[in-house]
Amino acid sequence: MMKKVHPYLFLFLFALSGTPLFAQTESNLPDGNFIQYMRGVVSFHPFSRQADLELDMAEAKLRKARGSFDPNLYGDYDDKEYEGSNYWDVGEIGIELPTRTGIKVKSAYTWNQGSFLDNRETIPAQGQGVLGVSVPLGNGLLIDPKRAELRQAQIGIEMGDIKQILLLNDLLWQAGMAYWDVQSTVSLQKRLAEAEGRALVRFQAIREGYLQGAYAVADTLDAYNQWKQFSIQNLQAIGERQEQSLLLNAFTWNEQGRNVENDSLSEDLDSFSRFGDVFYSATNQRLLAIQDHPALRLSNTKINQLDVDRKLAREQLKPTLNLNYNMLTGKDAFPAQGQSAEMQEILDLNLNQNYKWGLEASFPIFMRKARGKVDIANIKLETEQLNLKQKEIDLTNKLKAQIQVLAALEGQLELQEELTQNLERLLRIEEARLSVGESDLFVINSREQKLISAQQKLIVLQRKFHVTQLKTLWTAGLLPEVIGF
Repeated sequence: MMKKVHPYLFLFLFALSGTPLFAQTESNLPDGNFIQYMRGVVSFHPFSRQADLELDMAEAKLRKARGSFDPNLYGDYDDKEYEGSNYWDVGEIGIELPTRTGIKVKSAYTWNQGSFLDNRETIPAQGQGVLGVSVPLGNGLLIDPKRAELRQAQIGIEMGDIKQILLLNDLLWQAGMAYWDVQSTVSLQKRLAEAEGRALVRFQAIREGYLQGAYAVADTLDAYNQWKQFSIQNLQAIGERQEQSLLLNAFTWNEQGRNVENDSLSEDLDSFSRFGDVFYSATNQRLLAIQDHPALRLSNTKINQLDVDRKLAREQLKPTLNLNYNMLTGKDAFPAQGQSAEMQEILDLNLNQNYKWGLEASFPIFMRKARGKVDIANIKLETEQLNLKQKEIDLTNKLKAQIQVLAALEGQLELQEELTQNLERLLRIEEARLSVGESDLFVINSREQKLISAQQKLIVLQRKFHVTQLKTLWTAGLLPEVIGF
C-alpha cells in the first residue's frame, strides 16, 4: 500500500516541475569566450614572446650576413728611422667593397719613400692612386662562404616565421586542453550541485512527512543518504575544478607580462561544434594541400639550406683562381698646388700603360677534404628529403584519422544527448507519479542516479569532442590561423 504523500512534497514537486532540470548555478568562473581566451594566450603568454624571438633571431642572422658585404675602410702605415737615415716611410689607405657577385672592388692611395726600398715598390713621389678589382674565376665564382651565409639567412627568415607558427600551434594546443579540462569539471560540478540541491529539498520534505507520520524512518534515511552522496560528489568536483583552474592559470597573462588568475573563462560544453564551418573548411583544405603544413614547410626550408651547403661544397671542388687587376695613376696624377690640368691629365689613367695585374692559383692534389664535404652535404640533403616524404605521409594519415574520430564522436554525442534527455523525462515522470502516490523514493533515487551517470558520460564525451577537434587543428598546424593569429 502506498503511503500518504505529505503536502510539503507537493510544493516541492510543483516548484521542481516549473524549473529546468539543468538550471545554471552560480560559478566562481563567470561566462567567457574560448576564442578570446586563446587570443589572450597568443598575445600575452611568455611562450608567445619566445615564438616572436624565433623571427627576431632570423632577422638578426640576416643582418649579420649582410654585414659581410659592407664597405671596409682600411689603413696601413710603416716608418723606419735609423741613425739619421730614413729607411722607409710607406703606407696605404683605402676602401674595399665586396659585392654579392664575388667580385671585390678596391680604391686606395699609396705612398712609398725611403732609402732602402725594393725597386718593385717604386712609385711616383707624390704617391699613387689605385682602382682595382679581384675576380674569382674558379672556386668562388658561383658561390662562396659569404654568399652562402647570406642565402641561408634569407631562407632563415621564412624558417623563423614557420617556427613561430609551430611554437604557437603547440602552445595553443596545451592551452586549449587546459581550458576544456576546466570547463568539463565546471560543468560536472554544476550538475552535481543541482542534484545535491534537489536531494536536499526532497530530504527536507520527506523528513517533514516522517514527523507527521507520512513516511517511515527508512525513507528519511534513504533520502538523507542520497543527499549526502551527492554532497560528497559535489565536493570532489569542486576540488577537481580548483585544481584544473590552477593549471589553467599558467596560460593566463596580462599586458604587463604578469600571470593572473582566470576570472572570465567559464562556458558550457553543450555547444560542441565550437569552430563550426571554419573547422571543416580549414581541415579539408589542409588535406588537399598537405604540403602547406608548417612542419613540412619547415622541412623544405631545411632542404633549401642544405642545398646551399651542397652547392658551396661542390664549388670547393674547383681550383682557386683569382684575377687581380689594378689601374694606377701616372706620375702627374697629383700636380703641385696652383697648377691647372684637365681631369684626364690629373688622373692620367691609362689601361694599357698604368696598371698592375696578377693571378693567384691553388689546387689540392687529392681533393679529399672537398670531396668529403660534398659527400656529407649529399647525405644530409637526401636524409632530409626522405624525412620530408615520411612526414607528409604521417601527417596525412594522422589528420584523416583525427577527422574520422571526430565524426564518430559527433554521432556518439548525439546519441548520448538523446539518452540524457530521455532520462531527464523519466525522472520528471517518476516525480509526478510520486506526487500522486504511484511511485516511491527508491525508484526516484534510481532514476536520478542514472541521470547523473548519463550526464557525466555526456560531459566526458563533450570534453573529448572539444579536445579532439582541437587536436585535429593542432595536427593540421592550423590553430594559430583559426584563432586569428
